[in-house]
Amino acid sequence: HFLKEISTGSDLSTMDVIYPGSPLYIYQSPDLAYNLLISTLEYANNATNVSYNLAWCPHHLGKYPVGYILPSHQEQMPVEETANMHLMLSAIAQQKGNSTDFIDPKYWPLLKIWADYLVSTTFDPADQLCTDYFMGKSASNANLAIKGIIALGAYAQLMEFKGDTANAEKYMGIARNYTAYWMEH
Repeated sequence: HFLKEISTGSDLSTMDVIYPGSPLYIYQSPDLAYNLLISTLEYANNATNVSYNLAWCPHHLGKYPVGYILPSHQEQMPVEETANMHLMLSAIAQQKGNSTDFIDPKYWPLLKIWADYLVSTTFDPADQLCTDYFMGKSASNANLAIKGIIALGAYAQLMEFKGDTANAEKYMGIARNYTAYWMEH
C-alpha cells in the first residue's frame, strides 16, 4: 500500500497517488499494477463489511496502520478517483494484450456502477474536489469533465475487450457526445 501525507495522517492506497505512478507500474508489470488496485476494489465491493455503497471509487482505504475508514469520513473526489480506476484498468488490459481476463468477475458490477456515475456527472461535474483540492471544490470543472469523458472511453474499451459490444458502443457513444459538448463549450 502507498502512504500519503505522512505528516497529516498517513492515508493508505490513495487513488490519486497511485494513478500518477501507474504508467510505470503498468509498463513494467501489469499484474503488479492490478494488485495495487485490488484492495480498493475489495473495499468498495464491501468485502471489508464497511458498507461502502457509494456510486464512485473511494479516495483511499483509511489511515495507517489499520486501513479502515467509514465512507462518510473519506475525502471524496468522485469523478477524479472513478476516472483514475477506469483509466488504469483499461491501460492494464491493453498491456495484457487487450484482455480483461485478469479482472475478477465480482468487480464488473461495481465497474458498471462507477461508469454510470461518470455518465451522470461528467457532462457537467457538480461541485466537488479534484486532485488539486487545495483550491477547494469547484463546479463545472473542465479538467474533471475531460478526465471523466476519457474514462468513459476507457470503460467502453474494457467492454470491447470483454466482448460486450453493445455496452462498448453505448459508453463510447456517450463519451463522444460529451466530447462534442465540451469542444463547443
